[in-house]
Amino acid sequence: MSGTLPGGGGYTRSVAVEKFTYNANGTIPTIRGPVTIAATNAPNRFDLSVVTPGNVTATLKLPTPGPGDPTALLNGKPVTGAVSNGWFMLDRLPSGRHTVRLTSAR
Repeated sequence: MSGTLPGGGGYTRSVAVEKFTYNANGTIPTIRGPVTIAATNAPNRFDLSVVTPGNVTATLKLPTPGPGDPTALLNGKPVTGAVSNGWFMLDRLPSGRHTVRLTSAR
């Protein structure tokens, strides 16, 4: 198969969206292995522990813990991310074990 179609431009990439499922203990099964999460939501602070399998990058969408832009730490080091409508986005999180802490200015 050559990958070309009459009037087409060759191969393209498609995305399939499957039903999202998770277990009661916070694991999300994937074809690469489980993703595990644990979160704590306290006044003016949100903490997340996440473990992703090898050869995976993740995008995290976390609730901001208060008004304004939060201070964000990834594995104890300052990190920046996009904030929109009360959500903090962290892109391209590499595989492995990570902790994220968001705090608000109060």
